[in-house]
Amino acid sequence: MRRAAWLLPLFTLALAHQATTYGEEGAGGNLTRVAVFTAVFLVVLFATAFLGLRQAKKKGGREILWAVFPTVVVAVVGAMVGAAIWSYKPVGGATLTLALEGQRYWWRIRYPESDLESAGEAWIPVGERIEVRATSRDIFYSLSVPGLELTMDAIPGQTTRAWVKAPKPGVYGGVETEYVGPATDKMRLRLLALPGEDYRRLIEAAKSFTPPEPPKVFLERCAACHRIRDTEARGTLGPDLTLFALRTTFGSGVWPNRAEFLAPWIRNAPGLKPGVKMPAFPDLSEEELKTLLDYLKSLGPSGFDFTELIRVEE
Repeated sequence: MRRAAWLLPLFTLALAHQATTYGEEGAGGNLTRVAVFTAVFLVVLFATAFLGLRQAKKKGGREILWAVFPTVVVAVVGAMVGAAIWSYKPVGGATLTLALEGQRYWWRIRYPESDLESAGEAWIPVGERIEVRATSRDIFYSLSVPGLELTMDAIPGQTTRAWVKAPKPGVYGGVETEYVGPATDKMRLRLLALPGEDYRRLIEAAKSFTPPEPPKVFLERCAACHRIRDTEARGTLGPDLTLFALRTTFGSGVWPNRAEFLAPWIRNAPGLKPGVKMPAFPDLSEEELKTLLDYLKSLGPSGFDFTELIRVEE
């Protein structure tokens, strides 16, 4: 019976490990369970150590040392764990949520509070805590934004969470740190940190923006994969283009959002970014291409220009 009692700490430790696996509710939601299992674990350890010490006293000699030493270790570890739990400050308090979904080879970005969507480039307010949620549509991705000390994984069927705060305005660049294919180096993320008032003005303008109806060539060539809010373009395979003109880059933060870069992308995206799912359109006439470029330039509220934002050094 006494020997079996020593198995209780191992069993309790296993339960504690189960409790510390973060789920959808994140670290804060697990704190109570971690504290309870830790307390039970320590109580069991103290009880078994006490029994061992009592038995050692009866035998005398060096036997007592084998009981005193683990008892002291347990006491020290218990004090450290208790102090850590007592000083723990739950994460949270975010003013907004940024939902990321990794896909080959780009990041879909959603703003749950305002029902907006972008790709490869997001806008965030300076000095405010932001909750970042990440998942994946296909394979495992790992994102790193050194300027914000953000490192997180995007896993199919799971949601990981992190909290960040931009200390100053600027562009914070992120990269994919796992090799996921030939265009790994072209799967980037840009977080544009704006002063609070500018950010809120942008979001309100984006929410009230009414996109113009797509031209025929867009509906025929692009609408099956791309969505334009409140229009006949309802594709979901590719990025939502409703606010495309607000972005300073395209191709997941790789090329400047200007006609001289966008034109060759439309004609031959796979040639510029190997493995990308967007097909090539070499048969587009110059007139059709110009129509597409002009239409994309019109997608977004006017009065916003983020090209002058300075990149924050990593």
